[in-house]
Amino acid sequence: MRPFIAVLAIVFIALSCSKNQRVSKKLEGSWTAKVYQGVETTSSFGASFTFAMEKRGEGTGSARYIIAGEAFESDMTYFVKNSRITIVSGNEATFFDILQQEDSKLILKDVAGDTTILTK
Repeated sequence: MRPFIAVLAIVFIALSCSKNQRVSKKLEGSWTAKVYQGVETTSSFGASFTFAMEKRGEGTGSARYIIAGEAFESDMTYFVKNSRITIVSGNEATFFDILQQEDSKLILKDVAGDTTILTK
């Protein structure tokens, strides 16, 4: 019975890793926020992200934020695990649950419950 459980655990881990890679692969490219953390974007408030997968659900990219009409850019890293994305930009980490992921649309929810909608 123990060999069966060990094999089952290995299969589960392998499937989880491949799912993280599939999600991360779909993230690759440039995304623009239509809604960012619950607020509809405008010319004076918004965000955009560029994702480049490196390995196993991890990657690098850049983040561009517009606040009060002023743009701020920074490099970022990201991690995908269990349908969640962690984006580390500057000294700040932002955590999102993936609610919906399509080729050109991504709907996320942050820990405060606010929705972010990204499009390619």
